[in-house]
Amino acid sequence: MKIGLLTYHRVINYGAYMQAYSLMKALEGITHSEIEIEVIDYISPNHIRRYGTILTKALCERNIEKLKQFLAFFRAQKKLKLSRFRSFHPKFLEDKIEKSKYDVIIVGSDEVWRDFENVYWLRVVHNSKKMAYAVSSRNLNSKLRREQIRFIRENLKEFDYIGVR
Repeated sequence: MKIGLLTYHRVINYGAYMQAYSLMKALEGITHSEIEIEVIDYISPNHIRRYGTILTKALCERNIEKLKQFLAFFRAQKKLKLSRFRSFHPKFLEDKIEKSKYDVIIVGSDEVWRDFENVYWLRVVHNSKKMAYAVSSRNLNSKLRREQIRFIRENLKEFDYIGVR
């Protein structure tokens, strides 16, 4: 069995990283050796822009503490069992997920469902069980349009398990 974890593991955020690492380790601890668990190595274009700007600013300002933090998170990635592919583009990621033949995909972390057009809804995944772990959507509020409510209902029905925070 092959399990893929799709989360915010490459962000400079201690909580997000620890959640990804802890879930991976917890699953390793309760599963059999014939089960393969990996973190799907994806970073969204929004995160690339955001952290590129922060890193550039830290370099220009010679902010040693911020640069040390970037380096620490970069090194910490080695502790994760990452997928063989890395993706920076949603369409490429969707193709790789389908070809990787995951039996289960677990999506999760803060705010992965904060907007409607992102890969974390797993809309193109059809041959895997879908699970959501500790998901939240901070920006979704009671002022949703009718088509957004329909989108949420239809997509939530596709998940086999949903755990929220």
